[in-house]
Amino acid sequence: MKNNRRILFVFQLWLLFGFMGILHAQTGNLTEKYTTLGRSFDWHGVIKVESRASEFAEKIQHNDMSWLSLVDFCLWSSSLGCPEAEPAKHVYYRNLIIKSIIEIKEVSSGMDNEALGAYILTYIYERFLREYDENQSRLDVALTKGTYNCISSAILYMLLAGAVGLDVQGGHTISHGYIILKTEAGIIDVETTNKKGFYPTHISQESLYKPFKEYKAWEIISPLAMTFNIFCNRIGELEKKNKFEDALYLIANWAAAAAGQKSLYYSDPGELFLNRLLILSDALVDSGKEAEALELLEYTAFLYRDNEQWRHSVGFIIDNDLVRRINAHNETRETADDMLAILDKAFASSFLDSKRVEALKKTIIRNVFITILEEEGSAAAAAYISSMFRRYGNITILEEIYAEFVK
Repeated sequence: MKNNRRILFVFQLWLLFGFMGILHAQTGNLTEKYTTLGRSFDWHGVIKVESRASEFAEKIQHNDMSWLSLVDFCLWSSSLGCPEAEPAKHVYYRNLIIKSIIEIKEVSSGMDNEALGAYILTYIYERFLREYDENQSRLDVALTKGTYNCISSAILYMLLAGAVGLDVQGGHTISHGYIILKTEAGIIDVETTNKKGFYPTHISQESLYKPFKEYKAWEIISPLAMTFNIFCNRIGELEKKNKFEDALYLIANWAAAAAGQKSLYYSDPGELFLNRLLILSDALVDSGKEAEALELLEYTAFLYRDNEQWRHSVGFIIDNDLVRRINAHNETRETADDMLAILDKAFASSFLDSKRVEALKKTIIRNVFITILEEEGSAAAAAYISSMFRRYGNITILEEIYAEFVK
């Protein structure tokens, strides 16, 4: 009963503020909305967007991501949500990279771009990389523990090479990442999972961690887009372990920081965020927590109010809760009025279609009518039906209930 009152209270707040927020929320392009997400989103601490997300979003929007900004972004996306991560460690990792940049510059005098590119690959293996781990995409872990995969090694190489002036971009397939280096002599593929991976097509297939077919359907992506793979891979690993709330936390921060940026070979973080929100809302409904599910979706109305999937989910939650309350068979005039008001708003906002609204409305009114008839008599029941005629006019469902009463 307490849960019913809580749900009723949330629905009342929804009627006062929620629908109006959906109908009249601020307009603006997608980038502006995701920047707003970075400044304001915190749903019970489960899905919280950190302030740094909006800081990065501002830089990304204004094309102000220097190589050191990319270092900071990679360290942030690597450690976000990790209990052992501390601000002091971030500074330590950043200084490691700055020290490496200085060391590389000191020995680069007289080298052409090709020679320097080859040297940097040798350098990261002598200085940092020790053991390949297919699932280890974090830059901070690669720096301190030496474990790496194609993403963490490629990003480390890219950050150092870009910072010393080389023209580098990401080479990306659906399941593999490497670096594309532009030199005076032409383009060179750098397979960073192998210490001899300069010109990886010159190496025997057995010496590569990824087969040659991985290089057939590749895409050139920007350094920024390449760094997004840290988020993408970490999210995938968390979901494999059924840590869905942790994954959603990362998705929300990625969506906020990325500010609408996307690439062919990884999910649009905004779409991914919506997809996982809907999965979470469905799980809450299955657990009997319709109020929390509705609150969650209402909280994201400024992002998704025009999205059909989002609107369908809102309608599903409203429908599910009303059906549960109807099946409890404890309607009074007051609770029925609240439910009818919810239906009217749901129809006005196109969350439920007219056929479904009329069916639910008929059931609610009929149940209250029967209760009044049994407890207060026919005169009171007739008065109630008359009040519904005044409220809705001469609609078919009222005529059907009235005809049933007359019989």
